[in-house]
Amino acid sequence: MRKRPGILTGGLVILLCGVFLLSLLVGDANVPLSDVIKLLGGSNDGNVTATIVMDFRLPRAIIAVLVGAALASAGTSLQGLTGNPLADPYLLGVASGASLGAAVAVAVPGLSGMIPVCATTGAMLSLMVVFAITGRDPRAHPGRFLLGGVIVGSFLAAAGQLLLALTGTSQDRIVAWILGDLGSATLEQARWAAPVIGVGIGLLWWFGPQVDAIAFGPALARTVGVRLNVLPILLLTVVGVLTAIAVSVSGIIGFIGFVTPHIARALVGCVQRRVLLTAALGGGLMLLVADVLSRTLRPGMPIPIGVITALLGAPALAVVLRKAL
Repeated sequence: MRKRPGILTGGLVILLCGVFLLSLLVGDANVPLSDVIKLLGGSNDGNVTATIVMDFRLPRAIIAVLVGAALASAGTSLQGLTGNPLADPYLLGVASGASLGAAVAVAVPGLSGMIPVCATTGAMLSLMVVFAITGRDPRAHPGRFLLGGVIVGSFLAAAGQLLLALTGTSQDRIVAWILGDLGSATLEQARWAAPVIGVGIGLLWWFGPQVDAIAFGPALARTVGVRLNVLPILLLTVVGVLTAIAVSVSGIIGFIGFVTPHIARALVGCVQRRVLLTAALGGGLMLLVADVLSRTLRPGMPIPIGVITALLGAPALAVVLRKAL
């Protein structure tokens, strides 16, 4: 039975806050709750505990929530716009384009400080190529649009990995990038990523009713004022930016953008705004849980976070699909 959206949202927020606090407490060295509360309250004497919490765990937790929310929101909008339940930022090539752009920034001297800009540029170029192959209306030929994204994404992903390998990037770093890595997260990244992701999710939420109208067919969408020649490009641009920001700070983390929207629809129905809000909270929560598990299941040797998201996401989606049958 579907839950009331308000109650569900409140429950997700409380759960997210609880896991966020837990992520600051546990790890290679457990930190007392009283110390964490003091540090969050502004007391910082520069000791080892303060360094662990404020310089390592807090940035990871914030970035995990931001990236999870961004990927889940992007996946929700892509599935709603294209009408294809398989759509997500990775299948449509957006993430691969962002990854290639980030790889160029890593490989070219002088661009190391422009990874987000290069990642966003790569995501936008990949979308342009997909549009050139499949046309500008994702719903006109959803299968062709998805296939075009897979083709472009596979090529760009291989190009990015080849570039990293040719420039002497260590294999460990390449693997970490492919499987997702929050180990290099910083508060500075969170400061510039948070407003961009917030605005992006806000725009997707604002256009939610128009996405709902598109689901009933182009005739009704035009009747209520949806500009079908503009809306797909606008939404896909926002999706590209969100995905690029996520990839630029965490590498490629799969399954969040694909699984979370399906779980959200099973909980709150198919109204786009409700699904988007639930998926954003759920995506942040899922990635935060995955980060805690990646650091605690094997202390001293973190498990790649992309592995954890797949292990969490696949069974969750299987349960949802089973109940829907």
